Amino acid sequence: MDLPAAETADWLTAEDLVREGFRRSRVVIMNEAHDGHRRCVRTRTVGRRVLPAAMESGARLFAMEALGPPGGAEPGNESPYLAQPEMALLIESARQLGFTLAGYEAEIQRAPADLLRDTHAMPFTNWRERRQAENLLALLHKAPATDRVLVWCGNSHLRKTPHGEWSPMGYWLQELGGPEPFAIDQVVTVDYGEAANALSGVMLNRYGPILESRGGEVGVILDARLRADLGVDAVLLSNDNRME
Repeated sequence: MDLPAAETADWLTAEDLVREGFRRSRVVIMNEAHDGHRRCVRTRTVGRRVLPAAMESGARLFAMEALGPPGGAEPGNESPYLAQPEMALLIESARQLGFTLAGYEAEIQRAPADLLRDTHAMPFTNWRERRQAENLLALLHKAPATDRVLVWCGNSHLRKTPHGEWSPMGYWLQELGGPEPFAIDQVVTVDYGEAANALSGVMLNRYGPILESRGGEVGVILDARLRADLGVDAVLLSNDNRME
């Protein structure tokens, strides 16, 4: 994979990526890294940091997978992530800035019975991805047409291209008639441990000096070929990639 040359790439901050994303699309999707109860705190801290840039760009709705289905999760089924302190700070910061918060997670009880027999299998995964996109579209249709929307998801739901048998939420959002979102992947360098992405080491090796010279975090908008390969529009690289 031919990655951007370190010497010629147009390096941006996370805030710059969000501003550019909203210049290109009504919807910007950004992800966090989590795996079970483990998470990369940095990804949520960056999320809190870019909220003012999103608000300045016209975003008024903050749609979050962790908030559950539209209307909220049923009592007892709330995401455990909501109790983690940096997630609570992210949500409270959004509220203080004046965002409307809404969940878009799939309503698991609505899944066909045959899919519920194995919720780790690809048919259920694809149903969940599509249902998330349907819920997002409903939120978009309810919001004023002039309002931009910041979407917060986990891991790779933001991808806009299929990967093997898997069709992510970002792909379905367009397939179902929604706007093409601008997708910012900030988990590409995260250390997931045994499930580590091979691309993480490649990027850290290639861009290590740039990261060191720019405070440990840099973003870049990808060219068309890399956008097609990775399914996202931009990546945010970091030296803080711990899962805890």
